[in-house]
Amino acid sequence: MRFFLLLAVCLALPVGSQATPRPRKPINTLAELRDSIQKVMKREHIPGLMLVLATKDSVLIAEGLGLADIDRKTPVTDQHLFRMGSITKMFTTMGILKLVSQGKLKLDDPVSKIAPEVPIQNDWASTNPVRVVNLLEHTAGFDDMPFNKVYNHEATDPQGLAAVKVFEPALRCRWRPGERFSYSNPGYVVAGYLIEKLSGQPWHQFVTEQVMRPAGMTQSNLNLRPDQTGRYVQGYKWADGSFKKVPFLPIYGGSDGSLNASATDMARWIQFFLNDWQTQTGQWLPDSVLTEMETPHSTLAANAGLKAGYGLANYTGNLNGKYPYHGHNGGIDGFISVFGYNRELGVGYALSNNGSNPLASINKMVADFLTRQAPSPTLTAQPLDKQAVEPYLGQYRAGSPRNEILGFLERQLTGVSLRMDGDSLVLSRAFGNETRLIQTGPLTFRKANDNLPSIVLTVDAAGNRVISDQGNYFRHSSWLEAWGLRLLLLISFVFVGFSILAGIVWFIFTLQRSYAAPDAWLRLLPGLGALSLIAAVFALGNLVGNLTAGPDETLPATIIFAGTLVFAGCCVAAVYLLVRRWKFLQNGWLKAYLLVTILSSCYVAGLLFANGWIGIRF
Repeated sequence: MRFFLLLAVCLALPVGSQATPRPRKPINTLAELRDSIQKVMKREHIPGLMLVLATKDSVLIAEGLGLADIDRKTPVTDQHLFRMGSITKMFTTMGILKLVSQGKLKLDDPVSKIAPEVPIQNDWASTNPVRVVNLLEHTAGFDDMPFNKVYNHEATDPQGLAAVKVFEPALRCRWRPGERFSYSNPGYVVAGYLIEKLSGQPWHQFVTEQVMRPAGMTQSNLNLRPDQTGRYVQGYKWADGSFKKVPFLPIYGGSDGSLNASATDMARWIQFFLNDWQTQTGQWLPDSVLTEMETPHSTLAANAGLKAGYGLANYTGNLNGKYPYHGHNGGIDGFISVFGYNRELGVGYALSNNGSNPLASINKMVADFLTRQAPSPTLTAQPLDKQAVEPYLGQYRAGSPRNEILGFLERQLTGVSLRMDGDSLVLSRAFGNETRLIQTGPLTFRKANDNLPSIVLTVDAAGNRVISDQGNYFRHSSWLEAWGLRLLLLISFVFVGFSILAGIVWFIFTLQRSYAAPDAWLRLLPGLGALSLIAAVFALGNLVGNLTAGPDETLPATIIFAGTLVFAGCCVAAVYLLVRRWKFLQNGWLKAYLLVTILSSCYVAGLLFANGWIGIRF
């Protein structure tokens, strides 16, 4: 079971409903907001914070709270640079949009037409080529970056096509491009290369000149490595009761996450959007292009009429708040960041912390504060169309994993079901809560507490019934396919875990009764294999939780490699001994236990082998 639990954490599987938060006292002033945020920072171990709130016409706050460097006790100022992570993708996309306005490409252009040298593997290339829009909306079907390619530990940074080829194994379409959303950083490395090829400039130079400077951002940069200005905030993570420094390591390519920004510049960025891209020197691009940026184009959900979701590096968030916001968030070791705006209300905000901590509570606090005086919106609803919904009732399995290396677990364990309860439609998660859905249009729905529809029922190109839930793709399946495989895997995990306890007991008996060597090994091998697998899972957790570790720190990778091999070897040896010793086993309960335990271990080992985990190398 520990194996299941730890990998579930790696997958971020929804395993249950969250506790209902206690009602908060309304926050009505900036002073009260600042005070509330500082209390959260202390409670959640956040050393420092960028805090920016702005309207179309004024900057309400653009400052720093807490410390930029704990050892030196340096306070965060509005000039300090935070690593903004994936918010960079908005800048890269706007660089592409600038090239579109110059007539150098179109969003619907196949990447193979613009840059045939990019090594994309696509079994659907003749009918569904990977287009530029697929890169920007994460709908190419690419894998995300592997764990050992998140940071570059070398002294130099690969540029251009060399940076793209770092991620060549990830540039394989796992399904028909334009069908499903699955977040992929390598797709944005390709987008950065397209900027370089078509502009004739390094991508960061083009984006700085054509996007950042027109927006008024003069202090921020897209550097992969820190310069000597000393304005960079130190990143931390809270572990073992204290803050640990996180090294500033470059990522590959940079067009997916290298932005370093100050509070002052993020205030200008917010107002750039709130004023529909109008600058002091004129209109940057038509505001109709901004609307296009906010609108998803290339998924099944978008084609079925859903407007909320991930557009051109611009997604719809705060769906369970009073009003939605557009924008993007970012995460890079040591930092978590959020940028959000609402053009209708003319308000926006930016946050970044240097403690690796989620910003959910502060994000909600700020978003609610900015909309506190806005009238409550009128939410759309219509009676449930039972006849139209009827064919979509039943079980669904997940089908768009972000990391393919863990995708087999997501496909096995993650799913939803759809049922009618009177005049209501109910969406239930396999190991989580259930949500009542309110119909808003032909087969589009919003969750009961949401402000926009985010769920659509549709059909894919193969005729499979599909639920798209905030970008997550679920394919219709039978109850046996969904729960049969799920329960088989869970039961197997239980027996694999139980074999450790049983192995301890058998080991004691072996010492006391002096079993013959084959009989002793037959009893002990399942537990030894399970211990090896658990060691590999703990090592995986260590590796994922410490991606900034240098390539010379090979112990976790070695344990994963050896542990999975030993687990498979123990399974094979146990099967061999069980066959050889079966007729000599007199106790029926013992035979049943060994048979079920060894078969369970072999099922897990077979699943790991089929998905490349036995002897895997990071």
